[in-house]
Amino acid sequence: MEILGIGLAFWAVVAMSQSKFNVLPDVREGAFLIKSGPYKHVRHPMYSALMVIFLALIVDDFSVLRLLVYLALTATLVAKQFYEEGLLKKEFGQYRYYQENTWRIIPFVF
Repeated sequence: MEILGIGLAFWAVVAMSQSKFNVLPDVREGAFLIKSGPYKHVRHPMYSALMVIFLALIVDDFSVLRLLVYLALTATLVAKQFYEEGLLKKEFGQYRYYQENTWRIIPFVF
């Protein structure tokens, strides 16, 4: 499960490297919307990867503390993606269409 998450993260970074990659949600000047690779299926595959990696840690050795950290991480990523999508809508006119045709973080769920 961890390897799957790491592979997804790597795939997302490679796909995003075509544009102006930024770990912060702010859109850099000259950036363009990536809709290929994992971005063809989900709008935030790096967040998906983090969730898979950290879920594997819970499955591997469950504790209430790990679960609470995972829930806090998930809440943070969901809040961050809402903020980021607001910025992307302003920057890219086609973003609304992209939103209608992709999942946010988890295919077929959210």
